[in-house]
Amino acid sequence: MIEVKRGDFKLMQSKSYFNLLVSAIRRQKKISRQALCEGVCTFQEISYLESGSRNLDRLLQDELLDRLGIGTE
Repeated sequence: MIEVKRGDFKLMQSKSYFNLLVSAIRRQKKISRQALCEGVCTFQEISYLESGSRNLDRLLQDELLDRLGIGTE
């Protein structure tokens, strides 16, 4: 089960659900941003995604979810 910290609910107002999901799962699994993006996208893109300032295309979202161990089926 994914735990979302209390402070994360404030972020929900400015982020899409996907951004919050990626950030929460990445932190819970103790995966660095660098490890998550390696060979898939840039560190900056992950930072933008988690901050809510940019959205990623669907294929990149699917790849990130696969890396986090979540299927997109």
